[in-house]
Amino acid sequence: MVKPRLAKWIPWLILAAAPWPALAGTPTAAEELMMSNAQVGHYGGSLTVAQRSEPKTFNPLTAVDIASREVIHLMMADLIHINRQTQRTEPALAKS
Repeated sequence: MVKPRLAKWIPWLILAAAPWPALAGTPTAAEELMMSNAQVGHYGGSLTVAQRSEPKTFNPLTAVDIASREVIHLMMADLIHINRQTQRTEPALAKS
């Protein structure tokens, strides 16, 4: 019989031992990868934005005020965007 203390760890051990397809090996030649020869960025720095108030959060899921939404919009990009003339989605960072 398995002790209750040990029983709660068994699913985690099984999950850790399972093969992870996303982590297996290097990308194949069939995959198209986006590469850049641009200069590598560095941690730190600053983002200066002129606003009437400070953003309350940088979390896009909980941002309800305009100041937070504007800063989040400047810091992040979308995978797709909507063409306002045709009302159809088009790839922005994503490839179709």
